[in-house]
Amino acid sequence: MLSTGELEDIVIVKKYTKTISPTSGSVTKGYNSIGEIWCKILIYSGTEMLDNMKTVHTQKIKMYCRYDDSEDIDDKDRIEFNGEDYNILFKNPNKSKQEIVFDLEKIT
Repeated sequence: MLSTGELEDIVIVKKYTKTISPTSGSVTKGYNSIGEIWCKILIYSGTEMLDNMKTVHTQKIKMYCRYDDSEDIDDKDRIEFNGEDYNILFKNPNKSKQEIVFDLEKIT
């Protein structure tokens, strides 16, 4: 179980939204900020490679959150940490420890 002292990072949760225009029927997709949560962040992987003469950086992090704060977040949503957006790769809820662990990948 996470102690309060371990939750030292604040992230912004961005919920995936899809809106259909009633007049044209066009679909607009986007992300709306729904709030901030305290969590513990661990950076565990980073790579840099050349792809078509362009450098591509990848950074993967683990985010540990309390269960109550983050149970409605799913893999369509995004997490903003230090001004950078991250896709959710995997969500692992652990109800016995009352925490959720997310694997995230930076969007480049």
